Amino acid sequence: MAGPGQPGAAAPHPLRRFVRAAGRRTTVGRALGVATVITPCLMAVNHWDAILAGALDRVFLLQTALTFLVPYAVSTYSSARAEMAEQMRGEGHRRG
Repeated sequence: MAGPGQPGAAAPHPLRRFVRAAGRRTTVGRALGVATVITPCLMAVNHWDAILAGALDRVFLLQTALTFLVPYAVSTYSSARAEMAEQMRGEGHRRG
């Protein structure tokens, strides 16, 4: 029986490949960097009135945390999918 990475071995399920790629240190680091830069921009655009009024309460902090998740998720998704596509090209698969 062929083991993982050997000829004849079954490829991991796409969701498993995605989770592995999304959890890689480079993917997480890139996503954290993107979210750290983009979140203040989004907060300034979407909540400038609260910022100027000094209304930095728990709701504002929750909104900030949720706003951070959006660019983090987008960056993670795109990085993981790009890595999966690169792996597929390296394995000789074609997209249909």
